[in-house]
Amino acid sequence: MRSMSPAGAVTPATPAAESTAKSARSSASRAVTERLPRTSVCRSRTSTPFRDPVTSKAAVFTEPLAAALAIQDRATVGEDDRVIVVGAGKLGLLIAQTLARTGCRLTVVTTGTGVAGRLLEEWGIESREADRVERAAYDLAVECTGVPAGFEIARSALRARGTLVLKSTYAGHPSIKASALVVDEITVIGSRCGPFERALSLLEDGLVEVEELVEATYPLERGEEAFEHASRPGALKVLLEIGA
Repeated sequence: MRSMSPAGAVTPATPAAESTAKSARSSASRAVTERLPRTSVCRSRTSTPFRDPVTSKAAVFTEPLAAALAIQDRATVGEDDRVIVVGAGKLGLLIAQTLARTGCRLTVVTTGTGVAGRLLEEWGIESREADRVERAAYDLAVECTGVPAGFEIARSALRARGTLVLKSTYAGHPSIKASALVVDEITVIGSRCGPFERALSLLEDGLVEVEELVEATYPLERGEEAFEHASRPGALKVLLEIGA
């Protein structure tokens, strides 16, 4: 390990500094571990069992997959509809797979090449970057970027009387062009949670790909590192393995 001197030169860290850093890392790991209960009790009415062939790794996607399915409970999607999903993170990739099953003409907005782009290509789903999205061309737009800029990309892609489904929960109070929603008579739908049973059915039948969305798995003692990894922009699913 190295440290910076006041003048900016790189100097070897002292044994004491190494010991302090190691102690800090150990304390951080203990802090993560200590926040977890030794025993957890879950009422049967609040849990949904899963069975083979669904693995534990796949089962962790039940909640977001259910949220993806909830879109079709609030908005009708047909084969002739042009649909755009703005955002190709974990949720966006699940939404894309569920919407693709309707036969609609689907496009997913990505940030360029990478894992998401590769997966969409493998699944036969069209992707494009934000600056190549056609304006006023889509019947339905799903916004799931988690950032305010995604709202305007999705809104401007919609034709008059199109439908905008919001999945993002923004921090703060993002500004939006409310008058554009009125002038274009856009229907705005908030969509949150969905049906676990239907999500598990898709997983059991192997109709959606989820395990490829797991980017990394960490043991519990490296919990802080796992949280740091998961917070990186564009990170996919990061798992903690307990008792391995």
